[in-house]
Amino acid sequence: MNTATVTNSLVMLLDDKAMTTSLKVAEMFGKAHRHILRDIERLIERGVPNFEQTSYVHPQNGQEYRMFLMDRDGFTFLAMGFTGKRAAQFKEKYIEAFNRMEAELMKRQANVLPDFTNPVEAARAWADQVEQKMALEAQTKALASSILVQKSERVYNVMKSENPPMPFVCAEWTRRFNR
Repeated sequence: MNTATVTNSLVMLLDDKAMTTSLKVAEMFGKAHRHILRDIERLIERGVPNFEQTSYVHPQNGQEYRMFLMDRDGFTFLAMGFTGKRAAQFKEKYIEAFNRMEAELMKRQANVLPDFTNPVEAARAWADQVEQKMALEAQTKALASSILVQKSERVYNVMKSENPPMPFVCAEWTRRFNR
C-alpha cells in the first residue's frame, strides 16, 4: 500500500496525473469517508479501474488509514451517484480543478518537447540527446573495464601467490570471473 501526501487543493498532481483522494471527496461532499470507501469498492467490483488504494496518516492520532486515489474518470464515476444542489456545485468545482490541473500538465509537457518546426532547435535537441547517450556509454564502458581489471587482478594474485597446478588455474579463472 502506498502512502500519499494529501494536500488542501481539490486536485493534486501525482506521477504526472491529475488526481484527487477519497478523503477530499468525502470532505467536500459532506459525506462520511467510510461511505465513500464503500461506494468506491462497489465501483471496483463492477470493474471500474480508475482507483488506487493507498493510505494516509491522520494528523491528530498518527494512525494510518485507508483511502483511494482517483483520476478524473474515477471521480466522475463516483460523483455521478451524488445528488442534490450541493453535490452539483461540488461536481462543478472538481471538474474545474481537474481542467486546470490537466491544462497545467499539458503546458509542462509542451515545454519539455523541442519545437520541431524550427530546424535549429530540433537539431540542437537531437545533438543534446546524442551527447547524453555518448556520455552514458562512456560511463558504462569505464565501469565494465574497472570490473574486468578488478577480476583480472584477483586471478593474477591467486596464480602468483599460490602457484597452483594448471587444472586449478583454469577452474579458478572461471570461478573468479563468474562472480
